[in-house]
Amino acid sequence: MISVIIVTYNRKFLLRECLSSLLNQDYGNEFEIIIVDNFSSDGTPGFIKDEFGEKAKLITNQARLKLADCKNQGIRSAAGDIIAFTDDDCFVSKGWLSSIERSLLNHDIAGGIVLSTPGVEFPRWWRSSLNWLVGLSLKPGPNFLPLGSNIAFKRHVLENIENFGSKILISEDECQQYGEDNYRLKKALDAGFVMMTSRDMLVYHHVPPGRLRISYLIQRSYREGKTWAKREPALNIFIFRAVACVVCPIKFLVTWDLNHFFRMIVSLAYILTFIKIKFKL
Repeated sequence: MISVIIVTYNRKFLLRECLSSLLNQDYGNEFEIIIVDNFSSDGTPGFIKDEFGEKAKLITNQARLKLADCKNQGIRSAAGDIIAFTDDDCFVSKGWLSSIERSLLNHDIAGGIVLSTPGVEFPRWWRSSLNWLVGLSLKPGPNFLPLGSNIAFKRHVLENIENFGSKILISEDECQQYGEDNYRLKKALDAGFVMMTSRDMLVYHHVPPGRLRISYLIQRSYREGKTWAKREPALNIFIFRAVACVVCPIKFLVTWDLNHFFRMIVSLAYILTFIKIKFKL
């Protein structure tokens, strides 16, 4: 059986579309939907009970937890031997569950493509190299790992790499965690589990206009670098990021690809946070 886990926070109307896409699957086998409500203030729990009833299993938090802890709650509650994840601001293709099942016949992990929902108007300066900043992944693989909004694991993989006992409250400067899904996937691959990527595993991600502004992208890049440094404060990464701070501006001036500019911000945030951690500033 496949257990689909969705963590949600104050997105009940987008969540409706997500759940509807799951309940309308072209899939003949048993599956379950587990929603972890991370202390929403918009009436999400009541909304889910009223509109979906027993079709989805609901876990309601009484305080906001980190994303990894919310997902661990869902995993602990899951009955499936396959654990799939998508996000509350996404909807999945009609054959998503079937694609996951096929992909995991001979692999431990399966990831797929994340496209924008129809109608998103990207700025004229936008390039596909910037997709990582808004949760899109057109060519997932070993070099650009699949996103947490379109990933599935055999259950034993997660049981091997996760600590299911922790519950960590979100602190003020960590309300938006970046890289948590990537970190989980890297742990699984480092442990020797085998991943495949499927072009049939399609997820569509809502990208609101505010997330296509330069100011948001700068903020998002900085937070990613900051979170990365808190999770992996390693000297070799620090050196690599220091080099990137020199190389990325040059690449930007040569190509005029803003991806290099935002990658520089990630590196700068990593360096500054690393120094604060090491010198306890």
